[in-house]
Amino acid sequence: MQTFAVGDRVRVRQWEDMVSEFGTLESDIYIGYPSAFTKEMKPFCGETGTVIKVVDSYAGKQRMEIQWDSLNPFSPVYKPWVLDSTMFEPTDEPTHNSSGDEINIGDTVKVINPDVAYSQYYEWVLKNVPEYAVFYVYGKKPKYRCYTVIAKAPHEHIEGKTIYFIKEKRRIQSHVDPRACYLIGAEGLEKVKE
Repeated sequence: MQTFAVGDRVRVRQWEDMVSEFGTLESDIYIGYPSAFTKEMKPFCGETGTVIKVVDSYAGKQRMEIQWDSLNPFSPVYKPWVLDSTMFEPTDEPTHNSSGDEINIGDTVKVINPDVAYSQYYEWVLKNVPEYAVFYVYGKKPKYRCYTVIAKAPHEHIEGKTIYFIKEKRRIQSHVDPRACYLIGAEGLEKVKE
């Protein structure tokens, strides 16, 4: 059985994959006590996230809290669901800045993977950059553009992970709000050499 650690990137397995391994019971996938993957969860097959806590193990399965990458019913803002490891597979995504360069406040960065943005982590914003809270684009991901790093601080739920608050670089004659700010992990950024 697959096991995961805090900070691992995971993807919800495809419905057909879980059905072939576990079968169904009354249209839900019964994974074994106490776990089931219900038909209401089916639209979220393929969703990605980061393990923020391994709660416990039961019957040979880990129960984990996941910080989801996108806004969906699995990801209440302050109460992540606890799901078991048999519902997930690892992703191929890197867990570090692809350029290998340290990213600091004031650096220009290019977004290379917007899927690792934290589009609903308002609590981090209020704690670390409250003066920019009004510019945080809640519920949306940044575009593949250049940004300026405004702040960096540890993720409160993932030990050893630093996340970055980035601001859209001012562009003349653009429809982009020059104040738009986003929160993203280093694995989604590349430092721009100036």
